[in-house]
Amino acid sequence: MLKMKSQYRRWAYILGWLTMAFVSGPKASAKGNIALIYRGPAACDGCAEAAADMVKQSGQHLEVHYIGPDEDLTFSDAAFANAVLYVQPGGGDNLDETYEKDIKPYRAYVRNFIKNGGRYLGICMGGYLAGQPGFDLIPGIADQYIRLDHAQVKHSGDTVVEVKWGDHQRTMFFQDGPFFKLSKQGLLTSKTQVLARYASLPNDDSAEDAIAAMIAPFYQGKVAVIGPHPEATGSWYRESQLKAPLELTEDISLELILALLK
Repeated sequence: MLKMKSQYRRWAYILGWLTMAFVSGPKASAKGNIALIYRGPAACDGCAEAAADMVKQSGQHLEVHYIGPDEDLTFSDAAFANAVLYVQPGGGDNLDETYEKDIKPYRAYVRNFIKNGGRYLGICMGGYLAGQPGFDLIPGIADQYIRLDHAQVKHSGDTVVEVKWGDHQRTMFFQDGPFFKLSKQGLLTSKTQVLARYASLPNDDSAEDAIAAMIAPFYQGKVAVIGPHPEATGSWYRESQLKAPLELTEDISLELILALLK
């Protein structure tokens, strides 16, 4: 019964967000309706496809295209002409190498797109790459969560973490993702929206600086970053031999995308 009630609440929440989405629509749609999902060596196996599914299920009627060095669509200013969203999905475990080999050649295209009103969504490695080294889009830093003294987990393997999303504590799939800390300038920017923080350990309130998800302005555009994986399905937990939470995170994915496109 508890599971049924939990699932009912989750789907009621999703339906509520979808109703809002269909009524209002994405405000960024004046530019186009294309979402570009990076697929290439900087992404892990299946991560680009999972991110694409997340976007398709958002109810925003976005036309999803993959972009990357081996895709039909490669990086250029023209490729971003009718796009509203660029997604950098999860990737490997070497940030410096990923940036130098796989991202640096395309950095200017992504920055120009966001600067001129586009939207960036970075998940896990995509969150790291929103900082430095990377696209340098966020007013602060992206760094390795597991290295924090108060981190819930201390290893880089597949696991789960607890986050405080709004007023609720949620369990999310985690693969050595980043935390985010705002700079002094970022703290003064009222338009920066903190969506979630990593939950504190008992008797520890130092997680105040450990942001798990946020949305920040970048010139005319907006940037959303998240350390855990909201796109994770039940199969991710099964394959990693982890116990899936009663509530998966479709609602978090939806809220994140709608807030970014708003």
